[in-house]
Amino acid sequence: MKNTFNTSLNGLDDQRKDEEKILKNGEFIPDKPNDSADGSAVPPPYVTISSAAQNLKNGEATFPTIDEVAFHGLTGIVKHIIAPETEAHPVAILLSLLVAYGNCIGRNAYFEVAATKHYPNLFAVMVGESGRSRKGTSWNITKKIFGGFEPDWVMENMNSGLSTGEGLKYNVRDERRGINEKGEEVLTDVGIRDKRLLIFEAEFASVLKVANRPGNTLSTTMRDAWDTGRLNSLTKNDPITVTDGHISILGHITKHELLQNLTDTDAANGSANRILWAAIKRNNYLPFGGNIPFDIIPFENWNEAIKFGKSAGQVKRTKEADVRWIEIYYELTNEKYGLLGAITNRAEAQVIRLAMIYALMDCSKLITVEHLNAAYAVWNYCEASAQYIFGERYGDTVADTILNQLRNNAGYGMTTTELHRSFGNNKSKAQLERALIELLKKDSIQKRIVETGGRPTTFYELNETTK
Repeated sequence: MKNTFNTSLNGLDDQRKDEEKILKNGEFIPDKPNDSADGSAVPPPYVTISSAAQNLKNGEATFPTIDEVAFHGLTGIVKHIIAPETEAHPVAILLSLLVAYGNCIGRNAYFEVAATKHYPNLFAVMVGESGRSRKGTSWNITKKIFGGFEPDWVMENMNSGLSTGEGLKYNVRDERRGINEKGEEVLTDVGIRDKRLLIFEAEFASVLKVANRPGNTLSTTMRDAWDTGRLNSLTKNDPITVTDGHISILGHITKHELLQNLTDTDAANGSANRILWAAIKRNNYLPFGGNIPFDIIPFENWNEAIKFGKSAGQVKRTKEADVRWIEIYYELTNEKYGLLGAITNRAEAQVIRLAMIYALMDCSKLITVEHLNAAYAVWNYCEASAQYIFGERYGDTVADTILNQLRNNAGYGMTTTELHRSFGNNKSKAQLERALIELLKKDSIQKRIVETGGRPTTFYELNETTK
């Protein structure tokens, strides 16, 4: 079935000239501009389909763009059918479809790297302004599509309300046995037989808040769910065990909420670096909501891809894909610093999982160059999103505050005493010095020593690249 959807679209433009927008100069442009209530033309949509490498302009991250190769195979419906008729961002729909497919097919398919098995379960969070970025619309579209061929999974395997690690485990728990009064082993809990669970959190900020509470095990449990699917506890008060849990997470959050609740590197190194963070915004201006032609979505092909994925077994790369993997591996594993580095330091594992999903959607047990390029395009977008969202934040509140203070005093610099006062004298000398040394090592700041006739005064100021 490889790429059958792409070939089935050859005549689509002729069939739907009045319904579809055209792809022009890298942007989706309406055939005619929508008129606003006052008679002025509404600005054209601003989702571009281009390279998603680091989007930097004048040293600052700009809103990311995605390479059109990401819309490979069955996901081509996003670009050709759905995007022109919705205000939801194409990447939000694309990631929702990838996450949903990866969960729906379960745990039979896997890709093995040095004795570590990677399964097709993904975590993804859309980051956009509340309401205006149409995050909820992308999820509603995904549910409607999957409801067309997997209605039972949509009804029974989706949940929400992440608050504790124990609660997460309970929803995919193994059966439990105990001893009755006669000393006989009996079944005390039938457990959950279907271990597929897709958790959708429309307010992912609440998940980050509870995960940051002392003693809360949610972050650790999420990490284990992504890594292995084995969720166990050594504590006597939590006897729940999970074997082969297949958990995927899809969330929505605003940029402001994310920056408020994910501030330090330790948190990012927990569960946050298992998440694909995607910056999104409104794709289109449709006063009447658009009219997605669900009737021409190839549900038969999707259903075939689901059946194939459920029984695929081990997935491997072609020799050509191995060559391509070598080409991109250095970039994927290149060390990055600060909070951005902590959040993106699982790049190679994420690309492997994405490429496997693209291959399975093509009913193939072999990852080809096309699958790898599609996965790499998605990752590039997510990495550029992280750059756009987190910028130069270090994930160390002291270091980040120092940078902000120096920006506010650009051109003058600040002494250690002045920096100490900017914290209300609430930080120790050791904390301040540690942060300054780290910023100097990363070339984010520089020292300037001024002779005063007595003891020299040291000023700290931003480097040109940091300004």
